[in-house]
Amino acid sequence: FDFLHDVNKKHKEFVGNWNKNAVHVNLFETPVEAQYVRLYPTSCHTACTLRFELLGCELNVREAHLRQGAGGREQ
Repeated sequence: FDFLHDVNKKHKEFVGNWNKNAVHVNLFETPVEAQYVRLYPTSCHTACTLRFELLGCELNVREAHLRQGAGGREQ
């Protein structure tokens, strides 16, 4: 697994909501292509739970393949 990094090259930390009724949205700064996503909770305060919904779109495989040259690098 690879960590996402912020602009300072530190592991990106996404902050959650502060109460049980609020919805908090975090967005990726750049698109992420992944088969799996792993979460590492870093703190917890009173009656902790984790709700997580990852929204995205399907990758257009043909378009991505056409953009890649030898070695799978974008051109």
